[in-house]
Amino acid sequence: MNQSDFHKFLEKQLTVMRDVLDSKSADYSNADDKLYNFKLAAKIDGISPIEALRGMWLKHRTSIVQGLDDLQRGVCRPESWWSEKLTDDRNYGILLQALLVETEFETKETSPTLNGAKIEYKVPDNIRIRHYGSYYIIYDNKTDEYLWHDLEFHGIVSWHKAIPNTEGCYSTRELAEEYLQFYLRGLK
Repeated sequence: MNQSDFHKFLEKQLTVMRDVLDSKSADYSNADDKLYNFKLAAKIDGISPIEALRGMWLKHRTSIVQGLDDLQRGVCRPESWWSEKLTDDRNYGILLQALLVETEFETKETSPTLNGAKIEYKVPDNIRIRHYGSYYIIYDNKTDEYLWHDLEFHGIVSWHKAIPNTEGCYSTRELAEEYLQFYLRGLK
């Protein structure tokens, strides 16, 4: 494929990707948040939105592997099948990047104070896999103590223990806010 034909092919693929992302918005997002379904799936399963995306993306990737296995056996699936699977695969990469921008690069700063409490997003320094950041609730300047799921404040002995879905961590900001509201109701 020469350079000119490749650029035409690329432009066509970018248009298809955009069209698919737009058309699937009605089923997989809401008016306010393109990434809504990943966040909802994360909340349902008690995982991070990135982990939810990973599971959904894996389904598409395993399908592509099956198609590649068929190719090695001399069977090529229709072009429309390949186009759909590869477009979805590329789109998941874009959605992952959007989640990374939102969860890793834009939300690292402390959230506004909520009745004396702060919800912070932290990525432990000694965790090798960077997407293992979580939301923590700090209340009333207890800087070394975090609100755990038992609605009591406890210190975190080691950041190695502070990974998602453990007692001092919340996988989404919404979940942290929910626990904070339970705690604040108990103070009244």
